[in-house]
Amino acid sequence: MPLEFTINGKPYSVKTEDYPADITLNTFIREYAKLFGTKFYCFEGGCGCCTVTVRFRHPVTHQYQSRGVYTCLTLLNICHGWDIVTIEGLGNRADGYHPLQERLAHFNGSQCGFCSPGFIMQMYSLLEGTKGKITSKEIENSFGGNLCRCTGYRPILDTMKSFASDCEYEFLENDIEDLRLCPKVGKVCDRNCKIPRKLRVDRTRAWYHPQSLPEVFDILDSINDSHYMLVAGNTSQGIYRSRDIEIFIDVNNVTELRSYEVGNVVELGGNMPLTEVIDVLKSTSELRGFEYFRELLKHLDAVASVQVRNLGTIAGNLMIKYEHNEFVSDIFAMLLTVDARIIIANTSSHVSVTLLEFLNFNMTRQIIVKIVLPQWDKDTTMYGTYKIEPRAQHSHAFVNAGFLFSVSGTKILTSRVVFGGINSQFNESTATKRFFKGRNLFDPRTFAEALNILNAELRPDWVLPAPSPEYRKKLALGLFYKFVIKNAPRGYIGRIYLSGGHFPKRPISSGTQYFDTKEELWPVNKPVRKLEAVWQCSGEAHFANDAPHLPDEVWAAFVPATRVLSTVASIDASEALAMEGVIAFYSAKDIPGTNSFVVIGLFQIFENEELFCADIVRYHSQPVGIILAKSNKMAQIAATKVHILYEHNERKKILTPTLKDVIANESAVCQDDSEDEFVKVKEDHLVEKHLGKTRRIRGHFELEGQFHFSIESHTTICIPRQNGLFLYSSTQHMDHVQASITNTLNLPSNRIEIEVRRLGGSFGSRISRCNHVAVGCALASWLSNRPVRFVQSIENNMRISGKRFPCICDYILTTNDKGKIKSFTLNFYEDMGTTVNESPIENFTIPTAANCYNRTDSWVINGTNVITDAPSNTWCRAPGTLEGIAMTENVMEHIARVVKMDPVDVRLNNIPDGSDMKKLLPDFIKQTDYRQRRKNIDVFNGENRWRKRGIAISLMRYPIIYIGQMSAAVAIYHYDGTVLISHGGIEMGQGVNTKAAQVAAYTLGIPLDMVTVKASNTFDGANSLVSGGSVTSETVCLAVRKACNQLLSRMKPIRDKLSNPTWLELVQKSHEENINLFSRQIHKAGDLQGYDVWGLACTEMEVDILTGKWQITRADIVEDTGESLSPLIDVGQIEGGFVQGLGYWLTEKLVYDRQTGELKTFNTWEYKVPGAKDIPIDFRVKLLQNRPNPYGFLRSKTTGEMGICMSICAVFALRHALDSARNDAGIDAWYELGAPTTIEDIVLAAGHTKDDFKLNS
Repeated sequence: MPLEFTINGKPYSVKTEDYPADITLNTFIREYAKLFGTKFYCFEGGCGCCTVTVRFRHPVTHQYQSRGVYTCLTLLNICHGWDIVTIEGLGNRADGYHPLQERLAHFNGSQCGFCSPGFIMQMYSLLEGTKGKITSKEIENSFGGNLCRCTGYRPILDTMKSFASDCEYEFLENDIEDLRLCPKVGKVCDRNCKIPRKLRVDRTRAWYHPQSLPEVFDILDSINDSHYMLVAGNTSQGIYRSRDIEIFIDVNNVTELRSYEVGNVVELGGNMPLTEVIDVLKSTSELRGFEYFRELLKHLDAVASVQVRNLGTIAGNLMIKYEHNEFVSDIFAMLLTVDARIIIANTSSHVSVTLLEFLNFNMTRQIIVKIVLPQWDKDTTMYGTYKIEPRAQHSHAFVNAGFLFSVSGTKILTSRVVFGGINSQFNESTATKRFFKGRNLFDPRTFAEALNILNAELRPDWVLPAPSPEYRKKLALGLFYKFVIKNAPRGYIGRIYLSGGHFPKRPISSGTQYFDTKEELWPVNKPVRKLEAVWQCSGEAHFANDAPHLPDEVWAAFVPATRVLSTVASIDASEALAMEGVIAFYSAKDIPGTNSFVVIGLFQIFENEELFCADIVRYHSQPVGIILAKSNKMAQIAATKVHILYEHNERKKILTPTLKDVIANESAVCQDDSEDEFVKVKEDHLVEKHLGKTRRIRGHFELEGQFHFSIESHTTICIPRQNGLFLYSSTQHMDHVQASITNTLNLPSNRIEIEVRRLGGSFGSRISRCNHVAVGCALASWLSNRPVRFVQSIENNMRISGKRFPCICDYILTTNDKGKIKSFTLNFYEDMGTTVNESPIENFTIPTAANCYNRTDSWVINGTNVITDAPSNTWCRAPGTLEGIAMTENVMEHIARVVKMDPVDVRLNNIPDGSDMKKLLPDFIKQTDYRQRRKNIDVFNGENRWRKRGIAISLMRYPIIYIGQMSAAVAIYHYDGTVLISHGGIEMGQGVNTKAAQVAAYTLGIPLDMVTVKASNTFDGANSLVSGGSVTSETVCLAVRKACNQLLSRMKPIRDKLSNPTWLELVQKSHEENINLFSRQIHKAGDLQGYDVWGLACTEMEVDILTGKWQITRADIVEDTGESLSPLIDVGQIEGGFVQGLGYWLTEKLVYDRQTGELKTFNTWEYKVPGAKDIPIDFRVKLLQNRPNPYGFLRSKTTGEMGICMSICAVFALRHALDSARNDAGIDAWYELGAPTTIEDIVLAAGHTKDDFKLNS
């Protein structure tokens, strides 16, 4: 009997033997149901773009439940009886759009659109699951599992909160349509469609679907030594992936495992999803003895994401900890702290064990049946658990902790002191526990001695990419201190220490946008939604991987080399090729042309980069070849079965994957110390000399790299056509992809056609790095003569693709007492990776390093390209410019410290007279009430030892330059007068299509809805320059306006003959008169003059010094956009860029293994971009008014890259906060804060030790 379920009301009956045993719901939805609105990226439940709504009947209560789930983790074979709703089922062009889809588009909450369906389906799941009774706070808290790189989240959250029960917007329950029908009875499925107990899915693997615990044991007794897995939500595969499972046992419908009981204890079924556990704890937390559940609930809310908790079970989480002791399980820590017990059963017995006993229990053919939570008297028990993670939500803990003290008066009877994240074998502090018995926790001497004992017990290991042992130990001690402060009786804790017992509370976020619009210019300058917004919100906007699958199509994957600096001696693909479904393997020897995926001479490409490594391995995971197979997963597995034989290479012995490694291993990177020459100053040796009224300052500043994290991975589909190739490619530069394929295949460019409808974000990642996938895919398609689909995995994307250029600088300068620079020498080094391709130094970093300040002849700025053993780095939003501006802004902060002035006054003193910034900064200071807020913050900091605030302002002058050519074609159709645009730019969320349509409508004098834009391609957009540098929209719009003006010029004689004709009359008469209603024009270098974009940002932050956790209480941004072509789009670009910058400065850390060169932060589990609750609580953006740009297109200015350059003010706000903390710790010296300044860096910079953990003064 087959699996039966519905998708958007359509019944599916699936013969499981026709599909792989481990096929995911995502794969079925996309490849078999052909519904492409549901996306994928990470395959680990980390990004949310694959979210759908599922509805099923609970096996115990028989009530229907609606949940949002990650389809990338959900296995198809657990979906029997489910009703599944994808974005297409919610609403579409034919049936009408759902209010969620319409409103997200209206609120400008969709930029590139790749993540939009996932956000909408998560919100739909929340609404359906709560029947619309959900508050704004609950909504904002429910999107930790959905990532967006474009918008900065503010418009998305505004949209979703507009559906809240406490919002002024009216929510209509009938907007939530129930489309799901049971294939048997033609109504909502009643789950009477029973599934067979056993399903054979292929020759070696089987699925079982037991309904009771005895059935589970019967199965376990029958499978001999087969490798089995008990399957509930399969969420563990997002962390540890198993590929050799032979027996899958679906335990979702085993009633004994899904029920709970409340009595003297609370018994939770082991297979209860965490969402159900939360519901039970909420309902029982008012009962006597179970009040501590309130603390558990706070911690459970921080475990994973809503989508993971909806299917992930309590037993599943514990089994991860059992199989991987190093796993920092929050569930384990919580349960261990409260002395919970686990009931484990087999065929013949049940046994009750503690959490620690469980770790050493033989779990073969055993099942976690129940978790038993005891009572704890709230009057005699102190309890608290903690989780410290790198961002606000959906991250694993760096360290977690739990403390429970049972007391009689002030005397401790029993205690638990639990930590995770110290080392794989450490779970509880036994010596500290023994010490506390019979003592008073709040006696200062007892507490101090306990800290010493705990400090000795904590022995953190260091397994990359974990934070340093120093931080984790300091954090663990700080959490214990925090617990003590929180629970101490009144009068035991000094006033200045009290706030250290709590984390700052985050209110609901909000945003304000200010801009002018002139109706006489409409539709230009009109705040319109993106042209494609509603299509993106309905899943109808297709990306490269959404092209239909073709007969004989195969999937591709790169085969990586892992021995850096060794030589590839031979490659043996025989094991991979022997696998069923594997088609072919190609390596460097199969390349008919040049072994390079870039072309020298194109957009700052100076040397070839190997498509496939043919000799020395230059970086970890460098591809040596490409494998083809019938499925994506099969290709990924086959790639691991290709064996590479290496020979040791004697040319270079020291591996240097980072810029720091190169500098550490170079004997003389900088010149020797002298009075006049530049001096490299070590991190621990910063010197400030007083030379009369002149101050001499030296400093050091480090900026690490940043991964672009476009939610759409590098993707290409290549299709052989006649004597050439057709490609759907996710590229920003079609011309370069086309030329690279020509170069590699020796195939003429006119036989290579490329189409790009849109990109799922880019930020520079697809200017040249996507070529690797595109050229590899084209080669495989050409050689195999088959359609090839290549969607690079997130792991390979992060390991193989270049990132933002890391930068290290040293500086020496002299100033007067007012902080005005008299002389300044800046030497910086940029990490290029394996080649010097695309170096930003000469064209971007050096020209922008002076920022808005007075650069005189005494300024000397030198940059050096440094080669490292890592993938060649590349353009990333504001490449070079971000680093240039940041270096000088940091210098202003350093000067302010030395001359003891407010940093904004130092900036004012260094801005030249006549500069626009000379007026903008004072106005901004007044607008933000900066000075009064800073005074208030200083008062607050003086009254609080462990919670600090900071405020800072950063400035930006961003020069815009125009190079190359950009084409656009405009066609007017005679029948109805509608207009079609095609151009050489690439839509990637920045709104180029919308602005082009606005300009066409404005120029032609027609309504905007009469204009549409087709996909970009290498015919209409032949020879067009890369879409980048924030100038694509302007250059495309100029070309469009040229074309429209040419068309109007052609039609002018016809217009003059007619008496005030309508647009349609004019078009039709022109057509009758054989007027050419098609025009193609280009923007070329010199058509537009460069200009400066001015911007200012002010950020206020609050920091928990004990943990490093922070929140941005307010951010103000003012940017000069001239007369904005499209204000809503420009606001979105500014907000998105700023939040991406917050990631760069605060959360995103690249960690390399210095022994192997491997990037260790290669997925969403370890690399943390900002989430929805990391953005400013109060987010204000203003477009400067009444500032038309005389040099810009239609008096406008661009906005794409500027926002990220201003986000450094967050680090400066942290510095303001940390200055107070360090002053409290007796430290006054200058200290470095760079990119990123993570929560680890914050704690270590604060300078405190355990001796500072006092209970009273």
